[in-house]
Formats: sequence, structure tokens, C-alpha cells
Amino acid sequence: MNSNVKIGNKVVGKGNPCLISFEPSATYADFDEAKRMIELTALSGADAIKFQTFLPNDSDRIMGDKSITIDFTTENGKKQELVYDALKRRELSKDDWKKLIIFSKQQNLLFITAPYFPETIDFLSTSDIDAFKVSKGDINNVLLIDKMAKTGIPIILDAREKLDDIERAVSICEENNNQNIIIMHCPSGYPSKNSGVHLNAIKFLQDKYQYPIAFADHSRGGIMNYAAVALNVTMLEKTITTNTKLEHVEHFMSLETSELKEFVQKSSKFDSWWR
Repeated sequence: MNSNVKIGNKVVGKGNPCLISFEPSATYADFDEAKRMIELTALSGADAIKFQTFLPNDSDRIMGDKSITIDFTTENGKKQELVYDALKRRELSKDDWKKLIIFSKQQNLLFITAPYFPETIDFLSTSDIDAFKVSKGDINNVLLIDKMAKTGIPIILDAREKLDDIERAVSICEENNNQNIIIMHCPSGYPSKNSGVHLNAIKFLQDKYQYPIAFADHSRGGIMNYAAVALNVTMLEKTITTNTKLEHVEHFMSLETSELKEFVQKSSKFDSWWR
């Protein structure tokens, strides 16, 4: 087991600064906005940018039933959106994804991404990414995890599902001699209710695994992240948007880009106190 995991030029683990990653995966409107959010992430002092890599027509492959909806909250109350529409907005060409990866590196940011198909892993593994993320819905997708693990690229596992699925995912990585594993506590909800964040799960994961434990926040503001840092998480992932008032899933719970620098400064300050 690796208690410290190297992602690009950063080390994630005990005794190292908490790595801060911002995620615009669901909140960019097009290539230009995605690029702008990378730039603003870099200006904030964060370490990494995280996307979900959707290629053209991936949404059609994922959503056999295009009538499925997702519930989320906005400033004006509860809303629903077609999952297919939410995914379709994220699709970019391979050329666009390559440009975003290169631009992230030019901005001195690590590039972390969640792929959803084996051929996407093939594409990304030769595109100079720094880490894969296994999303909630794929934590029991043994073939996808096996293919990721074989690349040797660090893997972040979403730990919000059944413990048996997390255990199996860890075993698959280890069996492929890939111990570059980070386990991430990811509360559910858009946004998560404070009562559903369950920060005590961080302690449980720390006691169970020697791998670095991270926290992904789906609640409003930064308070849960600062509390997670006090519990010695080694990485934070926080969603961001240019406008929290946009009535699509994930905007309301995200940090606006104008808030990023303050978030990084506060997180780093709490980290230095508790590390």
C-alpha cells in the first residue's frame, strides 16, 4: 500500500500539503468556458482541475432511457433536469480535450478526469493526464477499473457506494500492481444536506486503509471542506461555476469563480494548522 501517492509533480498523503482540485465537470457551457475555468483555477492557487471526459455521442451510449431525470436545488427551489441533457452539455471532441489538457499543463495544473468507456481510457492514457477518477456509477465496473489500473496512472476511487464495491475496486488495482490509489469520501446530493455529509466516514476510511483519504464536497460554501481538512484529509475536490444562479444541476452548490482564491487560502491555512 502507498500511504503517499504521487500525482504529476505533487505528492498526496500524510505530511504533505492538502491537494486542492476544482471541478467544472457539469458547469461549463462549451470549450471556451471550460478553458476559462482552467485559467481561473490556476489563478486561484489550486493544484488541479478535474473533468469528466465525455466524447461526442457518449451520452447516447450511456442513456438508453433518455427520460430519466435528476433532482437538484436552485435559488428558486427544487428543479428537475433530464440526465441526458446534463451529460450532453459535457461532450467535447478529442481535439478539444487534448487542447484543454495541454492548456492545464501550461497553467501548472494537474489534469484529473473520469472516463466512462474503455476507448476513452486508451485516448487519455496517451494524452498526459495525471490521474483517473472512478465515478460513483462505475465503482462496480470491474472491467473499466481493470483497464484503468493497467495504465499505472494514479486512480481516485469514489467511496460513496457499498464498501464491498470499494474493496473490490482496491483489489483490482492492487492485482494490477497499481497501488497509486486515493480513496475519496463523496457525499451524495445536489447539493448535499449538511446532515448527509457524514464527515465521520473520513475517520472510518482512514482507519480501514493506508491509502490517502480525500474529500469531495457537494454542499454549499466551504465549511465542510475546512472541517474535512481538520480531519486530515489529504485532498479536496470542489465543484465550481461562473454563476450559481444558472438553473442546471450542480451550479447552485458550486463555488463561483470569484470565490476560488479565498477558498484556497482558507483551506491552506486550516491545513497548516492541523498538519
